[in-house]
Amino acid sequence: MPDTSDIPFREVPYLPQKLNVDRRPDGTIYLDNGQPLKACPSHMLAPLVHWAEHRPDTVWLAERDPENPAAEGWTTLTYAAGLDSVRRLAQGFLDAGAGQDAPLMILSRNSIANALVMYAAMWASSPAVPVTPAYALLSEDLGRLKYIDGLTQPKFIYVEDGADYQRALDGLDLQGRLVIYSGRAPERCDAVRLEQFMRAPTEAVQAAYDRLTPDTVAKYMMTSGSTGEPKAVINLQGMVASNARMIRSVWDEERLDEMTGGPQVMCNFLPWSHTYGAHS
Repeated sequence: MPDTSDIPFREVPYLPQKLNVDRRPDGTIYLDNGQPLKACPSHMLAPLVHWAEHRPDTVWLAERDPENPAAEGWTTLTYAAGLDSVRRLAQGFLDAGAGQDAPLMILSRNSIANALVMYAAMWASSPAVPVTPAYALLSEDLGRLKYIDGLTQPKFIYVEDGADYQRALDGLDLQGRLVIYSGRAPERCDAVRLEQFMRAPTEAVQAAYDRLTPDTVAKYMMTSGSTGEPKAVINLQGMVASNARMIRSVWDEERLDEMTGGPQVMCNFLPWSHTYGAHS
């Protein structure tokens, strides 16, 4: 084994372990975490609104150049600018008939644009359906993509680049659906560029936000399909928020802020079409 003692690993500031053990007469043992759960928003749009108010100029999202990841620098988006874009896109979704029965299928790598369109759809109550791009780009018969399309019946489809996903779009029945795209425009479909989909927010945007509850469907996350066709797992807003709550509840956040000298930064590389990448 190589000697790694000189590598400056940073301490992981977990809270102290507090395990409560309850042994019952029938032999049942209940284990409970003695550390209290931290506060939890009712839905996952609330943190964006909170930080846009309290830390408007702090970077919310940052990405490398998707075409040249080795290039210097990052493209960044602050909380305030991100909230503004999400609200404008949410108005676009509302104008186009968004709702719980009008999901958004996402065919894209992780990106700032991916996050914005996903948050905006959820703001307007349209469940997001993140799909692994391989089903659209690598599959010869598009079988998995067509199955997921029929299962979730999205009203909206977002593609990272219209030309790259043209074959996939041609394989779907797009009658009555809107394709939202970044990059190059797709052909033979009703399509709009992401920036052109934005609208000036009206009172309807705030009303849509006020309607969100823990029981609002946030996403349909697709299983891997390793034992059959992929299944659509219903993720409610309260479930996603509770997952984030559990992660926060194992960290000593005050120590973490002291160690990092400021707000925490998460480096996310797993695909958002995978539940671990989407909710870690």
